[in-house]
Amino acid sequence: MRFLTIVFGLAMATSVSAAYAHFPYVVPKAEGAKVEVVFSDSLEADKKVPIDRISKTTLFWVNATGKPIPLDWTKGEHSLLADLPGREAQVIGGVSDYGFHQSKHTQNKPVWLKYYPKAILGSVSASETARLGDKVPLEILPVVSGGFITFQARLKGKPLADAEFGVLVPGEPAGQKITADEKGLLAVRFDKPGRYGVRVAYFEPSVGELDGHKYEEIRHYATLVLDFVPSGR
Repeated sequence: MRFLTIVFGLAMATSVSAAYAHFPYVVPKAEGAKVEVVFSDSLEADKKVPIDRISKTTLFWVNATGKPIPLDWTKGEHSLLADLPGREAQVIGGVSDYGFHQSKHTQNKPVWLKYYPKAILGSVSASETARLGDKVPLEILPVVSGGFITFQARLKGKPLADAEFGVLVPGEPAGQKITADEKGLLAVRFDKPGRYGVRVAYFEPSVGELDGHKYEEIRHYATLVLDFVPSGR
């Protein structure tokens, strides 16, 4: 495929069905100065899944100085909706506490699910250094070089080795599951223009009790949505 270039050796990349588990994604709206948070297996709202499942979500935007500022949202029929403060907002972040969960998606293990959605608006290259920082423990950073884009996972500010990524490539019906290297960096570079949806996971061994349920693990998921235009186009 033209849009894939393998670097740093062999990447572990496989196609995954569009039916994999749902995640919250912050998606910029076409009318501008608005975003919606969907809970879906794609970047489109899933009308079969109640948006109440991510009602424990807080949003914020990061200004030019890197300061996070709270962002209010309202509940739509199938997504959470938020107005943005004009062009000042380049990076939108969030924390969504899903709570206790145990199902086939967790291999029947009792877990605490936490999500950290993020979106970059406008130029990706100008926002590479704009990070959510200590507002979230797990974050995805874009890495742009030579007309290509790839992604890095960071846990508490440090590269997350061997991170498990899922990448929704523009125009592709199925996503890709890819394992990062020891620096948390994907060895797959993309040059296809359009909107990307990326997710990464970190499973934290932890035993505790939440809302009367005992869990054996905390599962952290970060997502990132951005529009990429390769240089020279």
